[in-house]
Amino acid sequence: MTEDPRQTGNQASFAAFKGVSRQTVTDWKQRGLLVFSDDGKVDFLATDQRLADHGIRQPANIDLTGVTSIDGEPLWSRADAETVKENFSARLKQLEFERESTRVVTIDDAARHIVNEFGIVRQRCRTIGAEIAPRLSGMTSASEIKAAIDDAVVAALADLSAV
Repeated sequence: MTEDPRQTGNQASFAAFKGVSRQTVTDWKQRGLLVFSDDGKVDFLATDQRLADHGIRQPANIDLTGVTSIDGEPLWSRADAETVKENFSARLKQLEFERESTRVVTIDDAARHIVNEFGIVRQRCRTIGAEIAPRLSGMTSASEIKAAIDDAVVAALADLSAV
């Protein structure tokens, strides 16, 4: 009976067998998760079992591009999952810092600010009629009335740009 050549091998061949990076296998070795045979090669099946015992449930001998977990995401090794977790944690910390230092704002905050600004513009525009009506009452020329309205609008816009 011949032994399956994929049952033992070096760390690189085990990485290919598991579908993970060589660095992941090196991390597993440093954590004491690799099982070695008497000749110093990685025992693939025993190492698979040890990985499973430590919560790393990545199947061997399967093309991982089509394998998904219950939620439809690809399976990762614990080391890869920890790397992803750390990267996203760092991104969240960066975003929190930028938000607190006002380098970025939330969409809700920006929308509230815009709504407030438009409210000020709307209110200022509504007051133009009441401000200009007494001056217009004595005017009879259309050009005179237009000039007075234009002046009132320009003044209102100047007030708004100062806010």
